[in-house]
Parts: sequence; structure tokens; C-alpha cells
Amino acid sequence: MDFRHGDDGRISCPFDHHSHEFAQHTFALFDELRAQGPLVWSELHGGFWVATTHDLVRRLTMDSETFSVAQGPERIGGISIPARPGAKFRPLFVPGEAEGTQHDDYRLALNPWFSKQHVQEILPLVERHVTAAIDRILALGEFDVVNDYVGPLLASIACEHLGLAPANPRRFFVDLFGMVSYFGDASGLSDVRERFEAAWQLVCDTVAARRAEPSDDVISHLAQWSTPRFTDDEIRSMTLNVVLGSADTTSALIGQAVLFLAERPDVRKQLQDDPTLIRPAVEEFLRLFHVTTGPGRTVTRDVVVEGVQLHRGDRIMMAYTAANHDPDRYPDPYEFDLRRGASLHLAMGVGTHFCLGAHLARAVAETALRQLLERVPDVRADRSRAVSNEDKNALNHWERIPASVR
Repeated sequence: MDFRHGDDGRISCPFDHHSHEFAQHTFALFDELRAQGPLVWSELHGGFWVATTHDLVRRLTMDSETFSVAQGPERIGGISIPARPGAKFRPLFVPGEAEGTQHDDYRLALNPWFSKQHVQEILPLVERHVTAAIDRILALGEFDVVNDYVGPLLASIACEHLGLAPANPRRFFVDLFGMVSYFGDASGLSDVRERFEAAWQLVCDTVAARRAEPSDDVISHLAQWSTPRFTDDEIRSMTLNVVLGSADTTSALIGQAVLFLAERPDVRKQLQDDPTLIRPAVEEFLRLFHVTTGPGRTVTRDVVVEGVQLHRGDRIMMAYTAANHDPDRYPDPYEFDLRRGASLHLAMGVGTHFCLGAHLARAVAETALRQLLERVPDVRADRSRAVSNEDKNALNHWERIPASVR
């Protein structure tokens, strides 16, 4: 990459996190940026900063007042660099795109349903859905890790927890996620938008139904919450936030882990022999796999960072992937190592916007891997026919992983 060092201390380059090159060489490109400095300026997509080291990414992410996830007029800003074409056609997802007291109100209402204690209480629900998913792939023999195991599993758990009852949870999730993740041209947006709106109607109908007749689920809880009382739009947006969290990070994590274990019989046997190692393995998987690339934020005031002047309105990427592979924090960062203690990784964020569903995500991942190792001890996956997502600006996941069971 062509780097230029300015008299003002700025290091500039044409870094493009939407490019095919980035998707193919993510780690190498982030290593190249980090070698230049902890903060690098990309001239593309309107210009944005990239924070590359574990220390700097963690420190800046903790300061949500100066580095904000909030969107401005015309949906400019937020966590995508640049703004996604479909952003103006979808609701905000909150608390993920909220700040200040508004964010705190949303989290206060949601937190009890995603606390460590509540996750322990709903473990039978998780176990039941994982058991059904494994029954399904055992019956198939030849299956797709993403579309036959991970995707339906995560969608079913999230829908029951929320109180949604789509005819096809997996299809419902795909249609909602399509609008949020779309980064194509305008010509393909209308079809994505149409599918989103059809799925969104179920969310609207469910919120209205739970207002009238609450049940024991997240949407009912939000509909009855009174400090403050949320509007239907706010409840829908919170529901969307939970759906997105279920559809992306956890799904990507489990899919990557299944492929890794299929190719590493030594690690697979280690976890089968001692299932207590599955929990630390999940933490190391989160750090290792480049699940979440890193959100964008907007600088809210003029501030000097690492000796460089940042201005109000500047955009900055908190590169979680680069931070999680910073050799100053993690020696031999591309090696799987259960002994390293990776719990301070940034795959689920840090600070005010630390992942709402982190406890549930870990529980689902641990359960899905434990049952798979117990009931399907020899999964064969075919990397040569696996298909990864083409644009890894936000997430690294597999769209298809052909596999088989004995």
C-alpha cells in the first residue's frame, strides 16, 4: 500500500475495507496499517481514520462521548463507513445507534433479559433448539453448516426469546438483515427493501399484539415497561437490534468454529476430552476469527489523538480485527492458544456499547459446540466449496460451508 507521511503527522493511504483485496487479505492489510502507526488516515469513502492497536481501539471506544455511534441528518454517520444505501429506508436499531440518556434508557429495559442470570434461566430453551438442529443435520447426513445448522438455530432461539413467531425464522432473519447489510448499487435495493418491509410487518404486528396481551418474552416486557414508556417505534427498533445481534456475530462465530474444528482434529479431541475447555475456546475463537471487523464512529469535538489533530465530524473505524491481532497484546496472534486468556478481546466491543447479548451469544456458542462434539464427533467440512461473504467491511462470515457427518 502507498503510504504518505504529512508534515502534520498524518499517515495517509488508500485503504478500502470494502474491496476484494481487503476481503482476501484482511489480516495482512491491517498488519501493514498497524506497522505504520496506531492511527492511519484513508483517503477513500469520503476520508476516515483507522485505529489499529489494541490499546488505542479500546481507549477510543470507551470514550463514546467523543467518538459517537449516533447518526446525524439524512442518516449520515453511524457505524457504517460510508453510510449504507438502505439506511434511510429502515428504522434505527437501538440501543446500538443511540447515545446518552436515550441509550441508557433502552439498555436499562433490555439488560434484565440478557443478563448472565437470565441466560442461565433460559439455558433449557437453548439446549432444546440446539438438540433439534443437530437432529436435523444427522437426518440429512450431507448438510450446510450455515444454512442447515447455525442459521436456523440462531434464528429460532432469538425469535422464541423475543416473542416472534415467523413461519420460517431463518428466512425472516435473512430478509431483515438484508436491508441493514446491503452495500450494493441502487438498482438492487428495491427488491431488498421489499423483502425487508414484508418481514418488518411481522415485527409491527407482534408489538401491537403484545401491547394488548403480554406474554413471557422480551417484546412483551418492553411493551409493558413504564420508566419511560416506549413508543411502538422504539420497541420495534430494539427488536431489530436484537435480531441483528443474533444474525451476525454469533452466527459467524459458530460457523467459523465448526470449520476450524473440522480441520483441526487435535483441538477437536482436546475439547471432546475436556468439555470445560469449550468456554475459553469460545473466547479464543472470538479473538482469532475476525468475526467483527470494527464499527465506525463520528468524532464529536476537535481532539488530538496520538499526536494527530482530529476534527469534529471526522469518521473513524475502530478496527477490532486489527486490535485483536495486535502482537503487542497477543503474542503469535494468528495461532489458536487456549492458554493465552483472550477475554479482553474486542470482538464484542467494550464500554457503553459492549454487546447487549454477549452472555447469550457465549451460551449459545458453547452449547452448540458442546452438543456437536458429543453427538457428531467427526464432522467433515469442505473448505474448497465453502463460500465467504464478499464485503468484509463489518463482518467476516461464511455464507455456505458444505459438510457431512458419519
